Amino acid sequence: MAYTSIYDKILRNPYKITWLDLFSDSLKKHSRQDMEYAMIAGTSMDSATESNMLQKWRKPWLFRAILIGGIAISFIIFAIVYVCIQLFEISHIAALNLLFVIVPPIVVPFALMVFFWELNVPRNISIYQLLGYFMVGGMLSILATLIVDIVAPQGAASLAPFSEEPGKLIVAVLLIKMVGFGKNRKVYGITGLVIGAAVGAGFGGFESAQYAYNMVDWVQVGGFYIWEEAFEAIVMNEALRGAFAVCGHTLFCAPYAAAVALHMNGNRITKSCFQNRDFYLTFAASFIAHFIWNTRTESYNAFFAMKLALTIAILWFSARYVLRKCFAQLAAAAASNPRDNLLPNMKVAGISGTFANRAFGIKNTQVFFGTDSGCNLCYPMGTAGINEKHCEILVQNGHMYLADLGSTYGTYLNGVQLPPKKGYLLKTGDVFYLGSKGESFRIEGV
Repeated sequence: MAYTSIYDKILRNPYKITWLDLFSDSLKKHSRQDMEYAMIAGTSMDSATESNMLQKWRKPWLFRAILIGGIAISFIIFAIVYVCIQLFEISHIAALNLLFVIVPPIVVPFALMVFFWELNVPRNISIYQLLGYFMVGGMLSILATLIVDIVAPQGAASLAPFSEEPGKLIVAVLLIKMVGFGKNRKVYGITGLVIGAAVGAGFGGFESAQYAYNMVDWVQVGGFYIWEEAFEAIVMNEALRGAFAVCGHTLFCAPYAAAVALHMNGNRITKSCFQNRDFYLTFAASFIAHFIWNTRTESYNAFFAMKLALTIAILWFSARYVLRKCFAQLAAAAASNPRDNLLPNMKVAGISGTFANRAFGIKNTQVFFGTDSGCNLCYPMGTAGINEKHCEILVQNGHMYLADLGSTYGTYLNGVQLPPKKGYLLKTGDVFYLGSKGESFRIEGV
């Protein structure tokens, strides 16, 4: 049986969620309203609760726009610096050079961080909080790594995991604790995933910027110069480190931070957060992948390709493993909330069209019909007569109401077209259809 939406799939079996499920909206066109909805997550204008957070959640897509925009800005910066060096022989514009070494290295890690932020179903972290975690988490994790390295010097690059992973873990745990501090609110595993991604992205972005910075020629106090040779080397370094960020610090830190949060008692961090299989597996996976990635290779040969493929496989499998655990936690939370099963004996049965011969229980206070990926009953894009948000069933005080959401071709109840934005009481035996009788449903009671 095909699932009608990612929401339905999570409720049925969260352990079957795939990366394809989560990336499937990234190439679709999105409206300004979609942008506004994404940006209010975690603010006072957002009202996600345990009873409706899975319904309100939308699959990630904003990260793609950020990635494309960041790459475009990076190319513009590269072009301006190149023109200044080649045509005007100017190599010491401090502000421009600073942008040159800082902006491009953070683009890919930042986009990955936003992707994980979009996975945050509880919507309890705002975009400005995310930026704070990125900046503060990145700087503190580098500082923590330096302290660990001073206490126990590592030397070889392959031994960097011994200092860098504990350093990032310490900072991620502190920030996870801050999310629930003083508010007595539950911290979910997937929230830890977001915070871990922010810490890792900050660490990786600042580290890459440092590598680029170290390649700049200092000539005099107060300024640094980028000569033609340095320009080419920096661009190559930033491009490679950007491309390889898909198996970098963002993916190193996110899974084990999620494992910590997954085993928290409400908002309390205890020993059990670290003494569990999920943490052991994800931390070991990140440690091993980091060790493999830092293994020295002389050139981009077959061994390097194997190293790259193995690192990507370990990290993304680890992230998927813990993400499924997080979705299972969210599904359990939704199921335990009494408002999620207000009408357990009522069903919407498809009579004709896309959902013919299929029945759906009323599990939530709002059930949306349309082609938008966030709808509970999601039609294929381009289905004739169906809008993105066509209509909804609303549950209030133990009763079901049907409302048209301003659709183009209308919503009909027992043959009568409904005025938009007004709820009409539903009872057993009622028949309604979207646009035409070719997409019809019946209300059934058990």
